[in-house]
Amino acid sequence: IDVGEWGLAVEAVSDFLYECEIPISSETYQLIKRVSQELCLKDPVWSDLESQVTDRCPQIVEQVVR
Repeated sequence: IDVGEWGLAVEAVSDFLYECEIPISSETYQLIKRVSQELCLKDPVWSDLESQVTDRCPQIVEQVVR
């Protein structure tokens, strides 16, 4: 992030959440989706996370993503 690679940071977080099968809230999913779209990321890094959206997820994930 220090060198301006915001897209890479979003991809890294998304990959980590996906690969570790960490559940996320719909709010977190929408936030990652919006940021990805605003950064004009070519690959929809957020799309794989849709299957992990749940109403019940650990609060720690919410705090890390924000």
